[in-house]
Amino acid sequence: MALARAPLRALHAPLLQIRHSSVISRTRSSQNPVIPAIPELFNPNFLDELIPPAKAPVQRQIKAPRNPMMDALCESSHRTTTENGAPAYNSTLSATLDAFQKLTPYSYGDSVGRLLERSWMEDPDLTLRIIWNLRSIHDGKGEREVFYRAFGWLYDNHPRTAITNLRLLTEPVGVKPKREVGLSHGYYKDLLNILALATVGELSNISKPATFLHNYPIKIHAKRAADPTREEEHDPKPNIKLDIDQLKSIVAFCDLSLNQYNC
Repeated sequence: MALARAPLRALHAPLLQIRHSSVISRTRSSQNPVIPAIPELFNPNFLDELIPPAKAPVQRQIKAPRNPMMDALCESSHRTTTENGAPAYNSTLSATLDAFQKLTPYSYGDSVGRLLERSWMEDPDLTLRIIWNLRSIHDGKGEREVFYRAFGWLYDNHPRTAITNLRLLTEPVGVKPKREVGLSHGYYKDLLNILALATVGELSNISKPATFLHNYPIKIHAKRAADPTREEEHDPKPNIKLDIDQLKSIVAFCDLSLNQYNC
């Protein structure tokens, strides 16, 4: 498993250290981002006031007893079969490698949380790299939606770590040969998407694609829309007629005067 984990160790752009470059650009966009004049945003200790650091509990490491029979069962517990009956493995026996391999655009809900929780227990630093590797456009998978769900898990369980590393979405931390300026993992719209998804409750623990990211207008099939029998159904301006008694009832319900509308 050491060989299988080697590529993960070699991921570009460490999340806990920023590579300094002689030339640093804010973004490839022509827009010049301006931070609002809110005093708290310029306070270097504002994060400590917003989310006080938690004290990690001291855990005593007790060496578990070993048994040859139990070791053999553990080594064979990850074996399974495919739909055709061929032998296969359902795990790599490494929580971090499982997270790197199994986190895909089709991962939702408990699957994301379970993979990241086990990976975090094994190696928190490597788990951070795996999460940002999901989004990294130039050095990773470039999958923004599964990254949003993984970031949602990180924010729910480790909010200070999530907020501290959020800047790496737009800072030029990636290094490419023959380039004077670094490349970012994402872009500024990721920050807006994360904020919007958190506002509507679709940042984490969702079982289907986020409605906010897939809110496409409903299109009516051309043949069905052209059907003369459905003319009234698709009439953009339906002809609604109200008699004077109905109009008086509506106005009275709204506590308005008929003279305001010259009725």
